[in-house]
Amino acid sequence: MKFLFVALVLQLTLSDAMHNSEPAENLPYYAYVTFVNAQMEFYGGGALISGIHVLTCGANVQGFTMWRVSVGSNRRSQHQNFITTQAVAHPNYAEANNVRMNDIGIITLLQPVVFSASIFPIALGPVFGDEEPSPMLNIQSLIMGFAGNLTAGTQGLENLTQGHVRTTDVATCVALYPASDLIQHFCAEDRSVGSNFCLGDQGGPVTTMARGREIMVGIQSLPGCTIRPSLYIRVSSYREWIRSETGV
Repeated sequence: MKFLFVALVLQLTLSDAMHNSEPAENLPYYAYVTFVNAQMEFYGGGALISGIHVLTCGANVQGFTMWRVSVGSNRRSQHQNFITTQAVAHPNYAEANNVRMNDIGIITLLQPVVFSASIFPIALGPVFGDEEPSPMLNIQSLIMGFAGNLTAGTQGLENLTQGHVRTTDVATCVALYPASDLIQHFCAEDRSVGSNFCLGDQGGPVTTMARGREIMVGIQSLPGCTIRPSLYIRVSSYREWIRSETGV
C-alpha cells in the first residue's frame, strides 16, 4: 500500500511542462526568453550571469532581431520584462548532422536588472582544463523550463518546472550523437523518472552544486523530449569567450 501511495503522488506531481518534470521554486537566475524574427515569436530559456547579460544557446540568438527577457518569478504572470535588440551568437555556431556546434549565445539588456532575493545572477563553473571537466560523470544536475514541447507562436506554461539529470558516459553520448564534440558537449539523462527538456526549454541553464554553491555548468542545447539522453553545451569550454563578451 505504501508503494502504491508513493507511485500515485509521483504520477500527480510530474507534468508535461518539461518531459516528466516537477514544480520548481523561484530560481532567481532563470530567464524566460522570447526571441523574434520577421515572421514569428519563439520561446526558450537562459540564465542571468550579470546585471545585463543572459547566457543562452546560439539557436535562440542566430537569425533573430529582438528578444524579451523575463525574470523574477517561477510564475510567468509575475515576471519583470526587458526588451532588447542586442545579442550575439558564438562566431562558429552551426547546425549540422543533427548536432548544434558552439551552441551558445549572449543577450545584452539595455538596462540592468535590480538584484533582489528573486532576481540574482548565477556563478559560472571553472574554465575547462583548470579542473576536472565540469560536470563530471554521473554528477546530478538541475534542468528547468516553462515551455515544454512548443510550436512557434505558442507561449509557455504559467509555472516553472524542473528535472534532475546525471551526466552520462562518453560512449553512450557518442553512440546517440556521433557528430558531437565532447569538449564542447556532454550528455545527461534521468534514468529514474525520465525528466527531460523539450523544444521550448532550449537555452535554459544546467546547474549543479559545487563547494556549497550553485553554479551553471551547461546549456540545454539539443532537446531530447522523450529521447534520452539529451545533448548539452559545456559552459566551462566557453569561459574565455564569455569573459571576452561580458567581462564575467
